[in-house]
Amino acid sequence: MENHQTATKSVLNTFPDNFKLDPQTRALHLIEEAVELANSVSKKAGKLPTTLSKGELEESFGGVLFDLFTLASQLNVNLNEIYPSELERFKTYSK
Repeated sequence: MENHQTATKSVLNTFPDNFKLDPQTRALHLIEEAVELANSVSKKAGKLPTTLSKGELEESFGGVLFDLFTLASQLNVNLNEIYPSELERFKTYSK
């Protein structure tokens, strides 16, 4: 995961300044991407009248990941370090 976060930061550094969003705006963009993902999931489940286009679900996941990795980097959060403990915390929910 750390490699993905570093790679995302490198790609973002090649973008023009007007695409380099501040953390608050990036968080809002992450929410927008999550809504797109939810819509793709709903289409796949047949809950929306439109059909899922080829690659739409994967692209939606990718958008969420891009914004998540970017936001984490902006806030100096190493997702590779925090995820194992978060995963352990979720394991306690099933007990």
